[in-house]
Amino acid sequence: MKNTKHLLIVASIAAGITLVGQSVHAQQVTTTKISKVTTYNYNEYSTVTVKLNDKSDIVKHIQGTLNLYFGSGLAEDGVYGKFTEDAVKSVQKKLGVNVDGIFGPETAKVLLKYVNNTSVDDKNGFSPVSVNIQEQLVSLGYNLNANGNLSSYDTILAIKQFQKANNLPVTGKADMKLLNKLSKEDKIKPVSDTDYYISVNSSDHLCRIYQKINGKWKEIKCFDILSGKVNKGEYASGLHGKEIKFNKVTMKNFTQIDGLHVFYSSEKELGYGLRISDESAKFLSRIPYKTAIKVF
Repeated sequence: MKNTKHLLIVASIAAGITLVGQSVHAQQVTTTKISKVTTYNYNEYSTVTVKLNDKSDIVKHIQGTLNLYFGSGLAEDGVYGKFTEDAVKSVQKKLGVNVDGIFGPETAKVLLKYVNNTSVDDKNGFSPVSVNIQEQLVSLGYNLNANGNLSSYDTILAIKQFQKANNLPVTGKADMKLLNKLSKEDKIKPVSDTDYYISVNSSDHLCRIYQKINGKWKEIKCFDILSGKVNKGEYASGLHGKEIKFNKVTMKNFTQIDGLHVFYSSEKELGYGLRISDESAKFLSRIPYKTAIKVF
């Protein structure tokens, strides 16, 4: 039940960004926050061609990518209108492909390569999202001045440290891999009575364990939720135990979430919380009492 990961993606921020010094169309929408990252799956859409007056989700992703990387100022409405066509032509010219305003496999391929190798602030645009990236790094414990300049020495150093800590390519650039990781981190706001934090994603059926190391939260383990359900909310870990029986079925290495709801391992679903593998259950049973648990 693990997340499936796209092999090749062009990612976009879900609201448009306009860089300083760039022209702005009347349909532009601006933001100052990194939103949920949407993806363009090149493997899936590499044979798809979109052109003037087409309407689809892929058009939204194209518009978002052009806004983020080229300051196109497009409304991300999924409609391939005249403004989108003109923006595609401008990008095609910049990237050295046939300038026809049609987004086909050739344009998708060169745009993918550009996105994977370019910072969102490659020309020091000082866009609102640049400040948000810096503020997110500050909130994670990195020391830098959130002035919007992603090319500043302290920001590059912080980005490199974050990339190294999260097993990302250490480039010092605010690339798409960095934004994807920050987007995930933005969902997690660790506040715990211990140096550990447990996060349960109900949609992805994943549990992530974070540990505060040298003042910074770092993900130390991720594992599947095999079955079960707990209401969304915030809890604190309670009793631990090596073994207990419910309805004649053995529950091993349980950790209390709330009331009768626990993390546990067993041969089958018992209906008392979240069933996980025995290895993961043993790991959780060693987490300190009163560790914060967030189910979302």
